[in-house]
Amino acid sequence: MLVPIEFTDLPFVPLRMFSVNNVPAGSVRGGHAHHRTRQYLLCLAGKIRVLTIDANGKHEYTIAAGQGTLIENLTWDSQQFITGHEQLIVLCSTRYDKNDYIMDFEKFKRLIRSAGSK
Repeated sequence: MLVPIEFTDLPFVPLRMFSVNNVPAGSVRGGHAHHRTRQYLLCLAGKIRVLTIDANGKHEYTIAAGQGTLIENLTWDSQQFITGHEQLIVLCSTRYDKNDYIMDFEKFKRLIRSAGSK
């Protein structure tokens, strides 16, 4: 399968990329948000269930091989690998910075509540 990536189609210039594969069927990855980083998730093989939570609520959808989705900053997201044969590429708008990660869900909820009240 040919999966072209035209960086000009992205709403940001990627500064970092990583891949996720060999994840056992049913396993969940992610489970965090970012203060600044925006990410584009691109499924290269299999099917991945994506759960996002942001100021507008909770959303769940599935991306299959050749499909992708944008994850904005201040969005809690997780990915469930359905078959165990998934391949995921993630393009990021920022370089790695451990301080950009929001790992505590309660802190995340407080941040989006305060951002919504401004």
